Amino acid sequence: MGIDHGMNSARNFASPDATRMEQRVQALVARFHEIAATVRDLPFYNERLAIETIDFGPFDDGILGVLVTPWFMNLMLLPEPPELAVDWNRIGQKRLVQLPRGPRHFRYGGDEVLGVYWLHSLHSPMSAFNDQARVSQVARTTLETLMTPEPAGASAVATAGTPQRPDRRAFLRGRLLSTR
Repeated sequence: MGIDHGMNSARNFASPDATRMEQRVQALVARFHEIAATVRDLPFYNERLAIETIDFGPFDDGILGVLVTPWFMNLMLLPEPPELAVDWNRIGQKRLVQLPRGPRHFRYGGDEVLGVYWLHSLHSPMSAFNDQARVSQVARTTLETLMTPEPAGASAVATAGTPQRPDRRAFLRGRLLSTR
């Protein structure tokens, strides 16, 4: 049986609703402990890892942080206020969320206990990770990177030497670069 500490590393919530936000993060951990009990025997479950939340805090229209489980690492956005009624027809639909480092696609998800959440997959499955400390470090570093704006001019420098990508029609017609 794997480590199952239910660790929680949360940002200092600055809003007056800090207690409610902390309760939502704790509910997220509790719910995924319940889910873990149902998937523990499946081949993608990494018994060396625990359920952990990393640096959840207020962001835009919700609470953002990383949820680590023995089977995935996701960036999670919990709507605030909570949306308890899940629209089951929307499960898996994409939403573009503008993070400081740039836009990321999040998928609509939820269940009857937590309500609605949005997720962006960072790692799945978790077989590449051997210990919780490494997973926590990767989650924290990834979140810090996504929440730090790209330095001014960095994207221009990165694309300056990049060859032009051919459009689909030009490619299909056998030309590597479009002359348009």
